[in-house]
This record gives sequence, C-alpha cells and structure tokens, in this order.
Amino acid sequence: AIGPSGAGKTVYLGMLTDMLSRQDEDMSLLARGAFSIKLQQHTMAALSQCEFPSKTPNEPDRWHWVHCQVIRKRHKPAELIMPDLAGEALLEEVDHPNTFPVIRSFLSKCAGVIVLIDATRAEAGDNDEDFHTMKLVSYLCELSADKNSGWKNRPTALVFSKADQCERCFDDPAAFAKRHTPGLVQQARERLKLHQFFAVGVAGAVGTRKEMHGRVHVPLRIEPHGVVEPFKWLLEQLDGK
Repeated sequence: AIGPSGAGKTVYLGMLTDMLSRQDEDMSLLARGAFSIKLQQHTMAALSQCEFPSKTPNEPDRWHWVHCQVIRKRHKPAELIMPDLAGEALLEEVDHPNTFPVIRSFLSKCAGVIVLIDATRAEAGDNDEDFHTMKLVSYLCELSADKNSGWKNRPTALVFSKADQCERCFDDPAAFAKRHTPGLVQQARERLKLHQFFAVGVAGAVGTRKEMHGRVHVPLRIEPHGVVEPFKWLLEQLDGK
C-alpha cells in the first residue's frame, strides 16, 4: 500500500488486518510472527480512543511490517508481506531515486499494489494529490522495462480514502477520479493494463480538535466501508496470472 503522506495508509492497513483477522468465512488473515500484529494493535488502539494513528516515521527500521497468510476457500493459502511505508519517504524516493533503496527494492518485487488517494483533498481541488499519485504510477512503471513482468501488467488498485467525507465518491469512484484527478486517470489508462478505482472509508464521522500546533482531525465514529474490496480484487487478479 503506497500513497502520499496523510492519505491514510496506516489506518487502512490497520483496519484491513483487523477485519480479516477476525473473519472465519470466505477470507481470513493469519499473522506470521508477533511483529505482524503491531500495526493492527497500534491502529485499533488509537481509533478506540478517538485518535488517528501517529504519523509513520521516515526511518525504515521503525515501519510496521506485516507478514501474513491469507486463507480463502478453494484457494491455496497466500503468503503476503505488507509494510506501512512512510509517505514522505516514498515521495522522496520518487523525486530522488535510490534515496531509500529499501523502497525501490521492495516495490520492484511486489506482485501488486494499492495506491491510496486522499478523496477529501482531491475534492477540495488540491492538485498535489493528482500530481503525487501520477508520479507514483510513473515511478512504478519505470522500475522494470520488461513488457511482460513490468508494472504495466501488475494489478494496481487505486483507492480513494476518506470517501465517507465525500458524498459522491462511493457512488462511482471512477467518475470521481475523472472529475478530481484527471491526470491520474490518464496515466493509469495509458500505463496500467490492470487497474480499478475504489472508494474506502473508516471513520463514519470526523471532527476537529484545537491543539497548540493547530487543529487536528479526530474520528468520532468508526464505520468501515469498502475496506476489503480493493484487497480482494487484488488477490483475484493475482489468481488469474
């Protein structure tokens, strides 16, 4: 899962792992090692106290790495590794390749990716959200020149986060993308053979709280919506390969 800083990667991954770890039908997740539960614990502890998780540090050794096994009916168990990459470190690597070799190495080996886009910033007319995601897609495609195994043929889920704060995003994510992130739509159409737009929400209601350094957003109600769908789609695309 990748995306600009503040797009909600930690919240999404934490909620996804929490939901799947509690399911016993269709699809479930089994953590491999105690360290793989830290992201889930960190996220759910923050949300339970009406807080969003703290910002992911730029240092790779401080990231939450999730090694898990996905168990589904009529499928062999799938082994997955999903790190919670820092958005600032990711964009620094995109702008200055090899600044964070671990990011370049990991994304080169990934079978698929979920790109998170902040729907609220996009709807508000923040062009940086479009530019950042365009650069991420371009970076991925430049990692490998191979026509068969390169990112052009790897599944990419383009997910608008915080969609519960945008009235029309859930109705038609692709139409929302055309309206608010036209550059990304064009980039995806030309460079990604396997892609689809999704909308996801975790906090059913969000408020603000005044603090010394300014106002911060706080989740008032936790209502996951559309969390599993992008992940499920990604696995289905990989099954077909």
